[in-house]
Amino acid sequence: PSTASPPPINKPALSLSLFGWDSVPHDLASDLASCSACFRRLGLWMYKPKPDGSLSVYETLDIASEHLEYCPWVNAGTQSGEKRAGAKGKASGTGAGAGGAGWELVVHALATMTRRREWDPSTATTTTGPTAVGKEDGSILHEDMRASVDGGEVEDEDVRKQRDREWWSKLRRVRQALQVKGLSKKK
Repeated sequence: PSTASPPPINKPALSLSLFGWDSVPHDLASDLASCSACFRRLGLWMYKPKPDGSLSVYETLDIASEHLEYCPWVNAGTQSGEKRAGAKGKASGTGAGAGGAGWELVVHALATMTRRREWDPSTATTTTGPTAVGKEDGSILHEDMRASVDGGEVEDEDVRKQRDREWWSKLRRVRQALQVKGLSKKK
């Protein structure tokens, strides 16, 4: 078995997907991105250099500002439902249940998955030294995600085990609450 290096990451596609943009399903060759939350469509051909070498219509693409103002991918208030409830101000914090914008929740989820994947049970420590951005190992957002989640600090084993126990306990309670007991009884 040979260990082939993973294919290089398409950074523009990663950025677009991180902010909720997707290709239009019925026409993949049209260079059209769409957001299913705010129903905005974005013509990517306006940002690509022309085949004759001349400049594109627009020089840069700000993928966050292209969403409509009420889109939950960029507006934490609509993501958490505070706009409907009449609350004023922005939602504070990110993470589960904190009401961050959609892209912040995705980054937080990716950081959590990365942190859990890096933990090595045989040594009972987390890996130290974040991987540099843009390396071939696929860790393009590793430094930013680690800094945004835990401030770059290494997590203590006992603290991590306690959090995991609490998480599994909550999961069991939710499963029990959602389980319909009447269907499992035999007559």
